[in-house]
Amino acid sequence: MVDHLASEIEKKWAENPSLIFEETLSNVYAEFGLFGFQDMVQKAHRLMMGKYQKMWWNYFKQFWKLPKIIFSLVLFGFVWICFTTFGYKVVMYCNWVLMIIQGLYSTYYFLFRRFSKKKLQLLSTLSLGTEPPAIISILPITFFTFYASFTIPFGVMSAFISVVWLMTWAGYETDIYFLKEQHRLYPQAFA
Repeated sequence: MVDHLASEIEKKWAENPSLIFEETLSNVYAEFGLFGFQDMVQKAHRLMMGKYQKMWWNYFKQFWKLPKIIFSLVLFGFVWICFTTFGYKVVMYCNWVLMIIQGLYSTYYFLFRRFSKKKLQLLSTLSLGTEPPAIISILPITFFTFYASFTIPFGVMSAFISVVWLMTWAGYETDIYFLKEQHRLYPQAFA
């Protein structure tokens, strides 16, 4: 976008060298119209989201390789033991509450604690990538916690809950990676 603007400004200056920069910039910007940059912004956003999803997938796949697969199996076993020890409804209520707490914490952490309003402008591509797994999974968990008159076998539900938490963890790792990249690429914005 900057290159495109700069080349258009250079063209205008080549035609009329006496133009003032601010005036030329305004004229070039106005030539793009109200939605002139929207296509470029949408393309950049799609590329960034594709990169984010690929990075998230790479982090998620690490939970199925040594040494993290051990943690994945321990998490699955822990959830299974909780089901057999405390019962279906108790575990589902606890998981539902934990997901709500996780969503509130990540919102607080990324929006209010880590960044000022100035720094938030740079984070538009981040868009709390840790939330989609929790939001998507909270719907079936809410259904099976409050509305369903039947229960899914403990093993299936243990696997589902474990995978949801692993997805959330992969989202956090991806967010941290992108934050480090933003700090590396734009250190002056985080000063």
